[in-house]
Amino acid sequence: MMRRWVAAYVVVATAIASSAGPNGAGAQNRRSIVTASLDEATLTQAFEAAKAGDYGPLSALPTPSSDAVPAIAVALSDDSEIVRREAVTLLGLINEPAAAPALARALSDPVDDVATRAAAALYRFGPVAIEADPSVGERLRDVVDKGFTAGGAILTLAHAKAEAETIATLRSLRKTKGDSLSEVVASSPTVPVALMVDVSLAKLGDNEAEDRLAAVIAKEDLNTSQFLLSVLREIDSTGLIQTLSTATLADTRPVAGDAPAGAETGLRLADLAATRLTARFNLPVDLDDTADMRLPDEIIQAVKAALDRHLAKVR
Repeated sequence: MMRRWVAAYVVVATAIASSAGPNGAGAQNRRSIVTASLDEATLTQAFEAAKAGDYGPLSALPTPSSDAVPAIAVALSDDSEIVRREAVTLLGLINEPAAAPALARALSDPVDDVATRAAAALYRFGPVAIEADPSVGERLRDVVDKGFTAGGAILTLAHAKAEAETIATLRSLRKTKGDSLSEVVASSPTVPVALMVDVSLAKLGDNEAEDRLAAVIAKEDLNTSQFLLSVLREIDSTGLIQTLSTATLADTRPVAGDAPAGAETGLRLADLAATRLTARFNLPVDLDDTADMRLPDEIIQAVKAALDRHLAKVR
């Protein structure tokens, strides 16, 4: 009997599903969240259409629930890179810990793009990806130990158990692949692997890594600053937060933020820092921390003052 999995969602939002074409360039299709049932045959037909270059059936699928994980996970063993890649995309859309073990399997995919997408999805899940199933942390450590440099894997690994083994793995990667470049997700800044490793090591209490991060922040490299602001949730050290905020809240150099490529927003690094710091620490400042925008100077000063008060309490 064909097992059915059901996604029951009212039309209330849309989600972005990544659908890369045969040439690997990729395209963004809007996926409607609708009330519908979906069986394995429908899923298989959608994957087959994608292999032929038709992504319409995939983008028309309802956003899956955790009940869909077993059916989608089967596709991770498909011979087609396209099918495996789209399976990872669907698992990432579930956005529940139940999808984490299947995504962790995809970290070993022979195609780097598929494995990197799986790592990015796990990073978006956050620490719950590992807390829900310790095997996820073990798989992360295994692939990183073998030289996998996807930013999502490096940063998520900091939440794994067996800290001594994790630290050894991260230090080894820094030594062998530190000069390589990587990113967390496709739209995030590309930075040296050594920088990502140091963020994870500092989170695990490595004082030398924390000192290296402080030295890097002091250089005020724009790309580095934007990267660190994008991974603020991984930075726990009050000293590093203070150093980073001091450097960025006063920096008026232009940045793109989350605006579309080519858009003129007038956004400055200081605006980006104020928004990200407010969201990270839930600061009592009257600004919309869900979108990047040009902010009045008095708001930036208010963020600085609120952050100083917060850090003084937690020191």
